[in-house]
Amino acid sequence: MKRLFLPLFVISICVVPLCAQQSVSFGTTQTDPSAVLLLVGNGSQGLIIPIATSLGSFGKSGMIVFNQTDKKVYYNTGGVVNNGWVELGGGGSSTYSLQLNNTSKNVIELLQNGTSISSIPLSQKAGGPLANEFLKYDGTQWTSASLSVTNTEIVNVDAGKITGTLPLTHGGTGATTAATARTNLGLGTLSTLNAVGATEITDASIGNTDIANSAINLGKLSQTGATNGQVIKWNQTLGLWEPQADNTGAIIAGNLTSSNASITITNGTGAVVGTGTAINVQNANSTQTGLLLNTDWTTFNTKIGSGSAAGGQLTGTYPNPSIATTAATGNTIVAAINAGAGSVDGARVNPAFGAQNISTTGDITSGAITSSGNVTATNEHTFVTAKARVTSVSQAAFMLGSSDGAVMAYRGLNNNNPIFLRTIGGTLGAPAYFVAPVSFPDGAVVTNVYAQVYDADVTYNLSVRLVHQNLMSFGFTNSNMSSMSSSGSAGQTSIDTSSITDAIINNTAFSYFLVFETTEANSVLGLYGVRITYTVTHTD
Repeated sequence: MKRLFLPLFVISICVVPLCAQQSVSFGTTQTDPSAVLLLVGNGSQGLIIPIATSLGSFGKSGMIVFNQTDKKVYYNTGGVVNNGWVELGGGGSSTYSLQLNNTSKNVIELLQNGTSISSIPLSQKAGGPLANEFLKYDGTQWTSASLSVTNTEIVNVDAGKITGTLPLTHGGTGATTAATARTNLGLGTLSTLNAVGATEITDASIGNTDIANSAINLGKLSQTGATNGQVIKWNQTLGLWEPQADNTGAIIAGNLTSSNASITITNGTGAVVGTGTAINVQNANSTQTGLLLNTDWTTFNTKIGSGSAAGGQLTGTYPNPSIATTAATGNTIVAAINAGAGSVDGARVNPAFGAQNISTTGDITSGAITSSGNVTATNEHTFVTAKARVTSVSQAAFMLGSSDGAVMAYRGLNNNNPIFLRTIGGTLGAPAYFVAPVSFPDGAVVTNVYAQVYDADVTYNLSVRLVHQNLMSFGFTNSNMSSMSSSGSAGQTSIDTSSITDAIINNTAFSYFLVFETTEANSVLGLYGVRITYTVTHTD
């Protein structure tokens, strides 16, 4: 082991200047006059302070150590709590609270982590507070004293807890007796009354505003001497309401006047006559309006004229006439109607349908019209609900419309399948068109276009379009009403669409035709035929 010896003069050179300056620095040749010790590290160095295994009573004010037990830094305040040791930056982990000292009851203590670190007396009164005293600030400090409050300081205090007189200005009555209190409050004798009348009301009247809910229910009414079954009636003589018998007094209603228990008929006319307690209704006769009884039925028949001959559409004599027979058949009208099971046969009507026409100025809106002759109508034959109709266009109706002269239409059998239309000749892949006219009733509505086709081509597809051409102006102005195409290569298949543009047929403005679009020189794309569904609301 080698020992390093520094010459004494070197130590003297390093220490003496430092001592003269009252400042020491390590890691730099400069010192800081405001610091006793200046430590400068190399950027990766630190200061290791003294390490204590536990915090005991060895500390002095200003001392700082690292506590090995809880791995925290502490400084010493010189106090008595925890031997003066306080955790450096430990405010976040300490708990502070206030409590009343259980022994003196006059001391408030500040606790840190459950340990008293400071205390102060509540009352600064010498000798401490006495029983029943309150904590009161005397302008300089808090002290204990008896509560002495003047009546001007009392606000919202339970009347049972005070004595003396509370003035009106502070919510009291200013009196010690009820009578004086009523006088002071301006109530007079109101509170001693068993009932309140108009004289106790300021405006000397009792109206809706003086009654709760502006109404008095029947349960609040006094019996006032009423007996069972009586009602309240107005006594004009006394000018008041009073209980009376229900039938007391006169009741006048129309021609009837009731006095006590009797009913008198005044100025009775017609079938009701007489006076007194009974109402008389007279029996009817040839001159008197009145009551017709069942025993008077024979008399009633004689008034019609029993035995006299019937006329017009009736035959026989009263009271049992019958319907007259018709001149054409000899059967009665009722029998003719019944025989037809709800209808009238023409031969049973005079004049007979077979010889005459039926004419009406109104509409025939229900039922069926059957005739072996002509049914002529001035206006349209209109359906109540739209009727579905179908028109079909065969492949034989289509004509080649392609401009390539080498293309021809071919119609024949394909492996014993039904006849379909296809192209022959031309250039494979070039478009080819076939056109066929189609007609509809004017006003019809096209709802669906359906086609049977043949498509065994994996490359090309065919299409069928419904087209209308404008007849209102010259020029080639065509518009598609519907369009549908095949897909895949399954062979025989069908295509259809219900998406129709300008579906209402207007034969005045447009002509209509079908377009079958395929390719030239293609033997596996073909058309069998087209079916178009439409609706109409009248015959054509």
